Amino acid sequence: MMHRTILALALSLLASRCVAQAQEVASRKLPIRKDHPRILFNKDQLPAIRAKCGGPFAKEYAQMKVQADGRVDEILAEGFVGESLAESDSANSEDAWMGLEAIGLLWHLTGEARYAQAGRRLHELLMKMSEETIAAVSALDRGPTIQGKQLLDKTGPLHLSYDLFYDQLSEEVRQKSVHLNVEIMRCKRKMDWAWQGWQRGRVFHGPSRGAPYIMAFYGDAKQQQDGEFINELAEQVYELLHSSYLPGFAAKADRRGGWNECFQCMCLTLPHQMPFWWRWRNATTAEEHKMYTTNPFFTGMGNWIVYNVMDWHRDEPGKYAVPVGSKLGHLGLHGTYWTVPLSRDPVGKWFIKRVPRQKWTPPPLWEKILVEEPDIPEVKPEELPETAIFEGWGWVSMRSDWSADAVFAHLTCGLTGQAEPADLDDTSFIIYHKGLLAIDGIKPDATERNTDPYSRMTLGHNTITVLDPDETLRGNHAFQYTWRPNPFPVNDGGQTWKGLGEGSRAITSAGLDFPQARGPSTMARLGTITAYQTSSLYDYVCLDGMKCYSENKLKSFTRQFVYLKPNLFIVFDRVVSTKPEFRKRWHLHFYNKPQISGGLVHADYEGGRLYCRTLLPAQATLKKVQGAKLEQADGTYVIPEGWKDSPTDTWRLDVGPDRPATDDVFLHVLQATGTGQPHTFASRQFERDGKVGVEVAVGQRRFEVLFARKGDASGRIRVQEREKVLADRGFPESIRDTYALWKDDPRFAMWMTDSRFRYVIAKEDREMFGESDHDSKVKRAESCGR
Repeated sequence: MMHRTILALALSLLASRCVAQAQEVASRKLPIRKDHPRILFNKDQLPAIRAKCGGPFAKEYAQMKVQADGRVDEILAEGFVGESLAESDSANSEDAWMGLEAIGLLWHLTGEARYAQAGRRLHELLMKMSEETIAAVSALDRGPTIQGKQLLDKTGPLHLSYDLFYDQLSEEVRQKSVHLNVEIMRCKRKMDWAWQGWQRGRVFHGPSRGAPYIMAFYGDAKQQQDGEFINELAEQVYELLHSSYLPGFAAKADRRGGWNECFQCMCLTLPHQMPFWWRWRNATTAEEHKMYTTNPFFTGMGNWIVYNVMDWHRDEPGKYAVPVGSKLGHLGLHGTYWTVPLSRDPVGKWFIKRVPRQKWTPPPLWEKILVEEPDIPEVKPEELPETAIFEGWGWVSMRSDWSADAVFAHLTCGLTGQAEPADLDDTSFIIYHKGLLAIDGIKPDATERNTDPYSRMTLGHNTITVLDPDETLRGNHAFQYTWRPNPFPVNDGGQTWKGLGEGSRAITSAGLDFPQARGPSTMARLGTITAYQTSSLYDYVCLDGMKCYSENKLKSFTRQFVYLKPNLFIVFDRVVSTKPEFRKRWHLHFYNKPQISGGLVHADYEGGRLYCRTLLPAQATLKKVQGAKLEQADGTYVIPEGWKDSPTDTWRLDVGPDRPATDDVFLHVLQATGTGQPHTFASRQFERDGKVGVEVAVGQRRFEVLFARKGDASGRIRVQEREKVLADRGFPESIRDTYALWKDDPRFAMWMTDSRFRYVIAKEDREMFGESDHDSKVKRAESCGR
């Protein structure tokens, strides 16, 4: 009896010590839930999941159950673990744990014992696979290797089986699972360069690599070393997320959304970044969730996609997106699928309904049930304002309306990131009307990546070149923004790559610090949008491209771009070189051969036609060039040796001044019409008070636009229809991201008061115009100079 008492006391003391030790190593400083499951879903979400299974997803639930029941029979068969381990050596090693997620979901929905039994067997299998992987990787005794990474990729989701079937595992199995997880993480840190990079905060998809392992086991370790290791990683990933990662992405996504690599890059597809955030939401307490409705990283994806597709009425709208990559998969579809339920974004909801994921990578049934939320309201494009600035990235997209006959224009001038095609194209624009009229790059198929030298260089875009014959342009390799030992093979007089400086930090045009949080992006275009304004009559953008070029050849370069709705554009460029002999050229690209008549040029493509009239330089030379050809000193054009691999039959318009000078201005009026249609505008250039002016008349409407020739880039616009003055104001000299000048639009009140537009309309606008006295508030705003 005494022996049993002593034994019981010893066990009690040991258990107490384990509990005390567990409390010591698992302090739970982070807002990660204490209960399980907490990755694919948590217990608080089960009532809503059951409601979906009995309602809008009843069909998917029935199909999932049939499939899972068949898989359970296989798992419960004799010898399953041994056979599955043999399968794990094959290329399709995921077959070994196939069905884990669906079986785990069904266990928590139904409580049927056979699902729990199958889950325990899957967990046993994954534990054995982890043990084998740890032994194999440890035997390599080297740093990061492809072989080691491949071994680790076959380990399997031990963290998921642990989380889903936690309540079915003994304490001994739980602690063994924790220890195996720690050893796997140690191996990953040793063998996987991405994990090493994540440890330093330098890999933009780093959190998705490590956090799933942390989410499952955080707070559960009872061995001192295991707990300390998990806590260390947890604190690192949390610090990375909140001090670098989210602020960095938000800086580029600001405002009303904006482009960054997570919106487009294939590196952040289904197994990577966005699923991580959805799982992080499930695993954390409510205090952490406000980020999903406040951070532009989550709230901007739907906006970015919808605004930068030129024509949503096309059968394949992805081919008519602003050319930043390829196919709809590169439009951010991957990310939006996951962020819509997080941010409850109505614009994103319309997008994933318009282009459902089923068209490209159908989700498994369990994922569809868990992720998709049918009750989120949607916003259709025709309900949106037609113009938006994506300030952090340096993009502006504008259109006449949302119909298939709309005129669309886009400008780019901003910070470059790791996943964007490597084009030196700051200040460039594209124009679309029934087809691409002013084209970007040289490839006629938007699904193709532009990776050859000519298409990535400045001469292949609609902007300015200034030729310093002695310049060596700095290039980059494909889509990775790193210093290269070799320059671009041809000096086209264009922009060059520059480093961001110490720590790879840069300030965006919004004044937001963009830290090095997602990869070695030490190269950048450094152009900025310095002024912006949108109204129902016109849009105005001022771009500063000086820092995109070498300071040895260029003192200043500003482009002022005015969209006179519905189909006219004024482009005014001021270029100051360091030497008058540095040749300046203004470029415009077409798919088909342009026709030149005096100073008026036009070209057709598909159903559209673009006119371009050169008003300045007064005695300009206009030349049309086919293919990847470079102008020589004698005025002839040849294909340089470095562009032999840049075949294209597209056309380019080169406009140059008639004499060398350090200061030059270029003034052009463009109009988009239908194929074969005559231009309908009359234009006249004039000078007033030292300013460059242009008067453009279309029917009964007359536009008068003035630009400063010297000093700060400024100007003024007057719009008059018959005797009525519709607008008479100066252009802003800063970014005014407001829709105050849209007050006459019948949708204005809806934008300001309907919560569906909370991620589209700036908070300041909604606060100012969100009550019934819209007109008085608009007048107050205009009187304050907004």
